[in-house]
Amino acid sequence: MKFKVGDKVKFLNENGGGVVSKIVNSNLVHVAISDGFDIPVVPNELIKISTNDGKGSFIFQNEQETRVDTPVVTEEPQNTGNERKSKLYFGKNAVAKGVYLAFAPQNQKFLITGDINVFIVNNTSYDITYNLIGRGTDNYTRLDHATLCAEEKIIIDTISRDNLSEWIEGYVQLLFHNDEMEKIPLPVHEHYKVQASKFFKEHSFKKDPLLNDNAIVIKIVELVGIEKVDTTDAVRLKEKEESTQKKKKVEAQKNIELIDNHRVTIGEAEVDLHISALRDDYNDLSNLEILDYQLKYFSSTLDNAIKNNYSKVTYIHGIGNGTLRNTIKKSIKNEYPEFGIRNASFSQYGNGAIDVLIPNNFKI
Repeated sequence: MKFKVGDKVKFLNENGGGVVSKIVNSNLVHVAISDGFDIPVVPNELIKISTNDGKGSFIFQNEQETRVDTPVVTEEPQNTGNERKSKLYFGKNAVAKGVYLAFAPQNQKFLITGDINVFIVNNTSYDITYNLIGRGTDNYTRLDHATLCAEEKIIIDTISRDNLSEWIEGYVQLLFHNDEMEKIPLPVHEHYKVQASKFFKEHSFKKDPLLNDNAIVIKIVELVGIEKVDTTDAVRLKEKEESTQKKKKVEAQKNIELIDNHRVTIGEAEVDLHISALRDDYNDLSNLEILDYQLKYFSSTLDNAIKNNYSKVTYIHGIGNGTLRNTIKKSIKNEYPEFGIRNASFSQYGNGAIDVLIPNNFKI
């Protein structure tokens, strides 16, 4: 049933009623009750009462009707939508400072059915202005835009699972601002995408410390990753150079440590390529995505082993259809024809592993 501002309504599942004071969206309206408060209500929990035949008039006394109807006219033009906003919850687990897009089931008891509340979460010390753009089949649609205070969240809309298509992929544009800032964060334009299948799997919804609800949360940007500009070009260039050098140093440190995580003795390593040993969030990956991740990890560890003068790396591929094993062997023969390849110890691995032998003093 459609409602408009000023309609008299009765609550379907409880006593009482009121007057519709605001239409938030197709899934949420505000009702002004007799004591002067506005409460949010889902439309399908309301019954419209005729204003001409007197039905339902027992809900209000005459003086109460006058008092409720008056603010509908005077306050509606001043409504800024602030009722959609609220401060963050801040649970016991720390969350990286940044801006997030979150999808939380409206009914937290039934995570894979019913409508979903969509939030923008501003876990930063800046006020932000955001623009949320959904990617449709043929075009882009602006889903919402607003300004959000520091450490605040806003409910953008309540959507049905039938209307997920225009929400699961798109772009978020952000501007960061405060009254006074030593450095100015650059604007952000980030793409996001979430698999539709996640909304129908309970394990996809995790307890979020900022919402205090189970939700699918997508990181749009972390505050530490946002570039900032200063008042002079010299300072800006120096900071950019320092940031680049820092990233290179961190990446170099990662490369040094990678093969050492699999070291079994001097110059030898053992790498388990089972996807369950490489990452925890593999349940939603397709077979092609799993194979691609395994091959990238194989390539990274082999390159790192070469750089660090390893002589042998044992790759545990398991016993499946042979795709991973054959692809690894083909890759070595094509890229490193001078390397040795042999079956690993049968007593230790069965037929589920191969040894890659790296010649002495080989360099990439």
